[in-house]
Amino acid sequence: MRLLIFFILISGLSMLNAQEVKQEYEQKINAQQMPAEALNYIENLKIEKQKMRYYKEIDGAVTSFESKFRSKGYLYSVEFNENGMLEDVEVEVSKDEMSS
Repeated sequence: MRLLIFFILISGLSMLNAQEVKQEYEQKINAQQMPAEALNYIENLKIEKQKMRYYKEIDGAVTSFESKFRSKGYLYSVEFNENGMLEDVEVEVSKDEMSS
């Protein structure tokens, strides 16, 4: 009986330990708070940009900056590091537009 209780206790503790708490949040900022290199990159994009929004994202010890905008019906998300270097670009498309 003690062995069973010990096993249940150890299993429960290991499951709690396996779960990480993600401490990520996004804060809306204005263009002046974006890194200069990031703004320069966005301004030089050769696409029409509508509804431009800027965000500062903090994920634990890592800080990044993000610009979100629409162009020709698509939602774009362009992410930069603290120095304004490009990290990734995401374009949201519908399932119907994706080919199998």
